[in-house]
Amino acid sequence: MPATTPSKIPGYFGHGDLGFVCDTNYVDASLPGATNVPYDDFGDSLTASGRLPPLGAAPVAAWLLARLAALCGSRFPFQYGEICGSDGDDYWLRFISFSTDGSIRPTGKLTVLGSRSYVRLHVHAAPPHSATLIRDSFSAALLSSPTDVRPSCIVVVYTSLEDAEHWRHVPYTLGWDGSDYICHDSPEHTISPEDYE
Repeated sequence: MPATTPSKIPGYFGHGDLGFVCDTNYVDASLPGATNVPYDDFGDSLTASGRLPPLGAAPVAAWLLARLAALCGSRFPFQYGEICGSDGDDYWLRFISFSTDGSIRPTGKLTVLGSRSYVRLHVHAAPPHSATLIRDSFSAALLSSPTDVRPSCIVVVYTSLEDAEHWRHVPYTLGWDGSDYICHDSPEHTISPEDYE
Protein backbone atom coordinates (compact mmCIF):
# COMPACT_ATOMS: atom_id res chain seq x y z
CA MET A 1 0.00 0.00 0.00
CA PRO A 2 1.51 3.37 -1.01
CA ALA A 3 2.39 5.86 1.73
CA THR A 4 0.04 8.77 2.30
CA THR A 5 1.50 12.07 1.15
CA PRO A 6 0.79 15.16 3.28
CA SER A 7 -0.96 16.94 0.42
CA LYS A 8 -3.64 14.21 0.43
CA ILE A 9 -4.50 14.77 4.09
CA PRO A 10 -7.64 16.98 4.30
CA GLY A 11 -6.90 20.34 5.89
CA TYR A 12 -3.12 19.86 5.71
CA PHE A 13 -0.83 22.88 5.68
CA GLY A 14 2.83 23.18 6.51
CA HIS A 15 6.23 24.73 6.15
CA GLY A 16 9.60 23.07 5.67
CA ASP A 17 9.63 19.53 7.04
CA LEU A 18 6.63 19.99 9.33
CA GLY A 19 2.93 19.77 8.56
CA PHE A 20 -0.15 20.61 10.61
CA VAL A 21 -3.78 19.52 10.77
CA CYS A 22 -6.52 20.78 13.05
CA ASP A 23 -7.34 18.20 15.71
CA THR A 24 -11.12 18.19 15.48
CA ASN A 25 -11.35 15.30 17.96
CA TYR A 26 -9.22 17.09 20.58
CA VAL A 27 -6.99 14.12 21.31
CA ASP A 28 -5.39 14.78 24.68
CA ALA A 29 -2.66 12.12 24.58
CA SER A 30 0.90 13.06 25.50
CA LEU A 31 3.84 12.13 23.30
CA PRO A 32 6.74 10.30 25.00
CA GLY A 33 9.42 12.67 26.29
CA ALA A 34 7.55 15.76 25.07
CA THR A 35 8.07 19.20 26.57
CA ASN A 36 5.40 21.87 26.99
CA VAL A 37 6.32 25.45 26.13
CA PRO A 38 3.92 28.45 26.23
CA TYR A 39 4.41 31.42 23.91
CA ASP A 40 2.24 34.11 25.44
CA ASP A 41 3.65 36.71 23.02
CA PHE A 42 2.75 34.81 19.83
CA GLY A 43 0.37 37.56 18.67
CA ASP A 44 3.10 40.16 19.18
CA SER A 45 5.50 38.12 17.06
CA LEU A 46 2.93 37.85 14.25
CA THR A 47 2.43 41.63 14.35
CA ALA A 48 6.19 42.25 14.45
CA SER A 49 6.61 40.26 11.22
CA GLY A 50 5.17 43.24 9.32
CA ARG A 51 3.25 40.79 7.10
CA LEU A 52 -0.28 41.12 8.46
CA PRO A 53 -2.88 42.93 6.37
CA PRO A 54 -4.44 46.12 7.75
CA LEU A 55 -6.68 45.09 10.65
CA GLY A 56 -8.25 48.45 11.49
CA ALA A 57 -9.27 48.37 15.14
CA ALA A 58 -9.52 44.55 15.22
CA PRO A 59 -6.97 42.49 17.15
CA VAL A 60 -4.57 39.95 15.65
CA ALA A 61 -6.92 37.20 16.86
CA ALA A 62 -9.51 38.30 14.26
CA TRP A 63 -7.02 37.82 11.40
CA LEU A 64 -5.75 34.55 12.86
CA LEU A 65 -9.26 33.10 12.97
CA ALA A 66 -9.83 33.94 9.29
CA ARG A 67 -6.38 32.70 8.29
CA LEU A 68 -6.85 29.39 10.08
CA ALA A 69 -10.29 29.01 8.49
CA ALA A 70 -8.61 29.18 5.08
CA LEU A 71 -5.78 26.83 6.02
CA CYS A 72 -7.92 24.21 7.79
CA GLY A 73 -10.59 23.92 5.11
CA SER A 74 -13.21 21.35 6.12
CA ARG A 75 -11.37 20.70 9.40
CA PHE A 76 -12.06 24.22 10.68
CA PRO A 77 -14.22 23.62 13.77
CA PHE A 78 -16.38 26.79 13.83
CA GLN A 79 -19.45 27.73 11.81
CA TYR A 80 -19.80 31.35 10.72
CA GLY A 81 -21.54 33.24 13.55
CA GLU A 82 -21.22 30.34 16.00
CA ILE A 83 -21.58 31.20 19.70
CA CYS A 84 -18.66 29.70 21.62
CA GLY A 85 -18.65 29.35 25.38
CA SER A 86 -15.21 29.87 26.89
CA ASP A 87 -13.89 29.66 30.44
CA GLY A 88 -10.86 31.65 29.26
CA ASP A 89 -12.77 34.42 27.44
CA ASP A 90 -11.02 33.35 24.23
CA TYR A 91 -11.32 30.88 21.37
CA TRP A 92 -8.95 27.97 20.95
CA LEU A 93 -7.97 25.44 18.33
CA ARG A 94 -5.65 22.46 18.68
CA PHE A 95 -3.33 21.19 15.95
CA ILE A 96 -1.26 18.06 15.49
CA SER A 97 2.18 18.62 13.99
CA PHE A 98 3.94 15.90 12.07
CA SER A 99 7.05 15.25 10.05
CA THR A 100 6.62 15.44 6.27
CA ASP A 101 9.91 13.67 5.48
CA GLY A 102 8.03 10.60 4.26
CA SER A 103 7.27 9.03 7.63
CA ILE A 104 4.36 11.32 8.60
CA ARG A 105 4.92 10.71 12.29
CA PRO A 106 3.66 13.04 15.05
CA THR A 107 6.13 15.65 16.28
CA GLY A 108 3.87 17.54 18.67
CA LYS A 109 0.64 19.38 19.38
CA LEU A 110 -0.14 23.08 19.37
CA THR A 111 -2.97 24.95 21.02
CA VAL A 112 -3.79 28.42 19.71
CA LEU A 113 -5.77 30.80 21.93
CA GLY A 114 -7.12 34.12 20.66
CA SER A 115 -9.01 36.94 22.34
CA ARG A 116 -9.59 40.67 22.22
CA SER A 117 -6.22 41.26 23.88
CA TYR A 118 -3.87 38.40 22.98
CA VAL A 119 -2.91 35.45 20.82
CA ARG A 120 -1.10 32.69 22.69
CA LEU A 121 0.45 29.46 21.51
CA HIS A 122 1.18 26.39 23.62
CA VAL A 123 3.47 23.78 22.06
CA HIS A 124 3.80 20.15 23.17
CA ALA A 125 6.98 19.04 21.34
CA ALA A 126 8.31 15.50 21.06
CA PRO A 127 12.07 14.99 20.64
CA PRO A 128 14.05 15.41 18.51
CA HIS A 129 11.80 18.30 17.44
CA SER A 130 11.96 21.43 19.56
CA ALA A 131 9.06 23.64 20.56
CA THR A 132 10.87 26.53 18.86
CA LEU A 133 11.07 24.66 15.55
CA ILE A 134 7.38 23.74 15.70
CA ARG A 135 6.40 27.31 16.63
CA ASP A 136 8.53 28.79 13.84
CA SER A 137 7.17 26.37 11.22
CA PHE A 138 3.60 27.10 12.28
CA SER A 139 4.25 30.84 12.17
CA ALA A 140 5.87 30.58 8.73
CA ALA A 141 2.88 28.65 7.39
CA LEU A 142 0.50 31.32 8.74
CA LEU A 143 2.55 34.17 7.27
CA SER A 144 3.28 32.53 3.90
CA SER A 145 0.09 34.03 2.38
CA PRO A 146 -1.32 36.37 5.03
CA THR A 147 -4.11 37.71 2.80
CA ASP A 148 -5.39 34.21 1.99
CA VAL A 149 -8.26 34.24 4.50
CA ARG A 150 -11.82 32.95 4.64
CA PRO A 151 -14.86 34.65 6.17
CA SER A 152 -15.07 33.43 9.72
CA CYS A 153 -16.85 35.00 12.64
CA ILE A 154 -17.57 33.72 16.14
CA VAL A 155 -19.17 35.10 19.29
CA VAL A 156 -17.16 34.44 22.45
CA VAL A 157 -19.19 34.14 25.64
CA TYR A 158 -17.34 33.99 28.96
CA THR A 159 -18.53 30.98 30.95
CA SER A 160 -16.27 30.68 34.00
CA LEU A 161 -18.52 30.45 37.03
CA GLU A 162 -15.45 30.51 39.30
CA ASP A 163 -14.97 34.20 38.46
CA ALA A 164 -16.97 36.47 40.77
CA GLU A 165 -17.14 39.06 37.96
CA HIS A 166 -18.45 36.47 35.47
CA TRP A 167 -21.68 38.33 34.73
CA ARG A 168 -19.82 41.57 33.94
CA HIS A 169 -18.03 40.08 30.92
CA VAL A 170 -19.77 41.18 27.74
CA PRO A 171 -19.71 38.65 24.88
CA TYR A 172 -17.85 39.79 21.78
CA THR A 173 -17.81 39.00 18.08
CA LEU A 174 -14.47 38.43 16.38
CA GLY A 175 -13.32 37.52 12.88
CA TRP A 176 -13.50 38.61 9.24
CA ASP A 177 -16.82 39.22 7.50
CA GLY A 178 -15.45 39.06 3.96
CA SER A 179 -14.48 42.72 3.77
CA ASP A 180 -13.44 43.89 7.26
CA TYR A 181 -11.75 42.41 10.29
CA ILE A 182 -14.11 42.85 13.19
CA CYS A 183 -14.19 42.83 16.95
CA HIS A 184 -17.13 44.34 18.78
CA ASP A 185 -19.19 43.79 21.90
CA SER A 186 -22.24 41.58 21.44
CA PRO A 187 -24.38 42.15 24.55
CA GLU A 188 -27.35 40.51 22.84
CA HIS A 189 -25.62 37.15 23.49
CA THR A 190 -25.21 37.71 27.23
CA ILE A 191 -26.19 34.67 29.27
CA SER A 192 -28.34 35.40 32.29
CA PRO A 193 -27.86 33.62 35.63
CA GLU A 194 -31.18 31.81 35.07
CA ASP A 195 -29.61 29.99 32.11
CA TYR A 196 -27.43 28.10 34.60
CA GLU A 197 -30.18 27.08 37.01
